[in-house]
Amino acid sequence: MYTHLTNKKLSSGEPFEIGVVQTPDKAYETLIKTLLGHKPHNYQWHLDHAFADQIDGLETRFYLGLLNSEPICNIMTVEYMGIGILGHVYTFPAYRRKGACRLVMTEQMLDFKGRGGKYLTLGTGYNTPPFWIYHSFGFRGVLPNSGHMKYKAHETIESDYFARGKAHIISPDWKSWPGLNVLCSQHDLPLIRNIALGHVGPSNYEGGYISLLESISTQSNIYARILVSEDGSITGYATIIPDSRWQAEVHLLDCFVHPEYKDYGHLLIKSLPLPDNIKVQCYTDVEADWKIAALLEEGFDHEATFRNHIKQKDQLIDVEVYTRRV
Repeated sequence: MYTHLTNKKLSSGEPFEIGVVQTPDKAYETLIKTLLGHKPHNYQWHLDHAFADQIDGLETRFYLGLLNSEPICNIMTVEYMGIGILGHVYTFPAYRRKGACRLVMTEQMLDFKGRGGKYLTLGTGYNTPPFWIYHSFGFRGVLPNSGHMKYKAHETIESDYFARGKAHIISPDWKSWPGLNVLCSQHDLPLIRNIALGHVGPSNYEGGYISLLESISTQSNIYARILVSEDGSITGYATIIPDSRWQAEVHLLDCFVHPEYKDYGHLLIKSLPLPDNIKVQCYTDVEADWKIAALLEEGFDHEATFRNHIKQKDQLIDVEVYTRRV
């Protein structure tokens, strides 16, 4: 369904209409896919599922800027329970530097806040013109000098989101996508989060999660589980993925849980089917005592210590490797 939001003017004086399309409106599928045809395969895979109404309750919106009834600018949000990812910010090159993006984003942010939106993440280049546009709307870098940014409706949103409660384990689904990016954006937590996915410290999991979903749907040797609180917050995730460095002869087990839910970490690890007759490794920093205890209980042995391997708060720390042998 297309909803008209407002009429504005570009800096050139041209009349500019702004509206929003929410999937699965098939009438706009071809138009939006054409507008975003330059996006890579994983994002096209999401568009296919969104317009086919196969995204498990995830809300996908396209905020469009139209000139003479033709879209020239787009901002997408994917949301669940007020938590979202902002992406696909694009203006046709011929219409850039006329204020189109700022006008569309003004309406997008007003709409997000008006619907009770709580938290948004995005990825852009640090200290670029888009970075400062996002900054003007209240987005801030997850880390200093970072284009991985977040918007918080209020200062306590992260502590509220991860407040202690009961939790359960689910298989990966579309509606976990925005909340997982909140978890992956947290700092001052253990650095080693998911070696197979390259998550060391805060990571933007915007495009990577779609790729994981697609890999799970097409490959039989990739597994993931997600820890969800009773309020619907994503508080942990775990994966088993072949280690591409060793021709799939070694699989990597990774598990990252918010400290408020670390007592669920062992259950999360146990929920994953360990492959038969294949060596499985897990990397961890020494501070993750719950993970080490769980690995030992599951039959893993300490295999190696990489001394002074990664930097945490300007100090080099060790990385431990635990292995379940064939």
